[in-house]
Amino acid sequence: MKTFVALAVSIVLVSILFCPMVMAAPSMPADLQIVQPDPSLPKELSAFFGKWEWISAPAEFFIIVEKIDEEKASLYVWRSGSWPQGTPLGWERIEAKVIKDRGKYKLSYGNAQYTLMGEWLITFSTSGSSQLRRVPSELVMEEFMVPAADPGINLYVGNKHPQGVSKFPGEKILLFVHGATYPSEAGFDMKLNGLSWMDYIARHGYDVYMVDVRGYGKSTRPPEMDKPAADNKPIVRAETAVKDVGAAVDFILKRRGVSKINLMGWSWGTVIMGWYTAQNNDKVNRLVLYAPKWIRKTASLMDSGSKLGAYRTVSRDAAKARWLTGVPEDKKADLIPPGWFEAWADVAFATDPVGSKQTPQVLRAPNGIIQDDREFWGAGKAQYDPAEIRVPIFLPHAEWDADLPSYMLYAYFAKLTNVPYKRYVEIGEGTHTIMMEKNRMQLFQAVQQFLDERLKPNE
Repeated sequence: MKTFVALAVSIVLVSILFCPMVMAAPSMPADLQIVQPDPSLPKELSAFFGKWEWISAPAEFFIIVEKIDEEKASLYVWRSGSWPQGTPLGWERIEAKVIKDRGKYKLSYGNAQYTLMGEWLITFSTSGSSQLRRVPSELVMEEFMVPAADPGINLYVGNKHPQGVSKFPGEKILLFVHGATYPSEAGFDMKLNGLSWMDYIARHGYDVYMVDVRGYGKSTRPPEMDKPAADNKPIVRAETAVKDVGAAVDFILKRRGVSKINLMGWSWGTVIMGWYTAQNNDKVNRLVLYAPKWIRKTASLMDSGSKLGAYRTVSRDAAKARWLTGVPEDKKADLIPPGWFEAWADVAFATDPVGSKQTPQVLRAPNGIIQDDREFWGAGKAQYDPAEIRVPIFLPHAEWDADLPSYMLYAYFAKLTNVPYKRYVEIGEGTHTIMMEKNRMQLFQAVQQFLDERLKPNE
C-alpha cells in the first residue's frame, strides 16, 4: 500500500509539473455559498473544506467542499475533457455523507468516496481513482473608513479573507492593532518573500482585519499634526486608542453578525487590546498580546527625556538603530534578511503624507504613548488591571526585545489571574520586530496554533 501511494503521488506530481494545463480553473458557480466550518468540528474533518484540483491533459477535475459538518458535506464537482461515457461534465452539485471508517473520515456519495492522505484528496470510484491537490485560497482585500466615537475622526480598517467566503464564525475573525510608531500595514500586512502575517492567517481560513488608530496610517490625523509639534501637548493617549479599537470591533461584529472576535495587539497595541478586553470580555473570544507592555524598570528607547510636543519624528537610521538595539554584534548581520528592512522602510515612511515628502524622509507619530509612559508605566502604575481579563490569552515574545524586555512578559503573565488558560512563548534570536525577521515563521506558527486550537479545561 505504501508503494502504491508513493507511486500515485509521484505520477500526480509529474503530471502537474510537466503536463500542459488545458484550461484555467473554471469560473465559480453562481450559487456557490462557501461557509467556514464550525470551529468545534474535528480538524481531520474540517480539513476537507476548500478547493481541490487535478489537471492532466486531456481531462480536468475540480472539487469545492463549500460546507461540511459531522453528518454531511455540500460539494461542487467540475469535470471537463476526456472522461468515461456518461460522466456529467461542467459543474455538478453533490450532497455527500460523512462517514467514519476505522477512525478515518470519508465523504461518500453514490459509488464514490473521498478521503484525505497527507496534503492530497484521494477519490475512489468504480471508474478508478484520482489524487487532487489543494488549491491555495485567493485572498480578497477590502478597505473601510469607520467613524470613530468622536465626530470628524475616521479610522482605516483593512480586511483580508478567502475569496468567495462571506460568513465566518467569531472564532475565525481577528482584529490586529499596531504599536506606538508605525501603522498596521507596515508590519502586519508587510509582504516579505510574497507573504505578510495578515496573508498567513487569512490563508488559514480567517477573516482578518487591521485598524489604524487616529494619527496613524490612513486614519484621520488630528489637527495638531498640521502644526509644529511644540505648539500642542502629546496627542492620542491610550484611553483614546481604546475607544478607536472599540469602534472597529463594533463595525466588525455588525458586519459579520457575530457577538465576539479574536484580538491581537503588538507593543503599545498590547495596552490597547488588553485594556479593551478588560472592559469588554463579552466581545472577545481569544486575545494575543505580542510583546506585552507592563511596568517599566529600564529606560525607554523612545523617550529622550526632553519636553514632549504633540508628535515626534523618526528617521530611517533611527528606526534601524532602535530595531537592532540589544542584538549581539555577531548576530546583527543575518537577523534581517537582505532587502527586508529597505522594503519595510519604503512602505512605512510612505504612510506619512507629510514626512514622506521631506528630504530625508521622516515619519510622524503621536506622543501620547510617551506621555502615558511617563505618567503610568515608567512611574510604577498600570493603566488597567490584567486580572479583569477573562478570556484565553497568548503572549509571544522574543529574547532580544529591548523595547519591552522579558521581565515585562513574566510580570504581566503573573497578573493574569482570572483567564481560562494562559500561555507564553519566548522565541530565540529575535527582537521586538521579530515578525519581520528571519525567525518570523516561529511567531506565525505559534500564534496560529493558539488561534486554531479548541481547548477546554478538565478534558
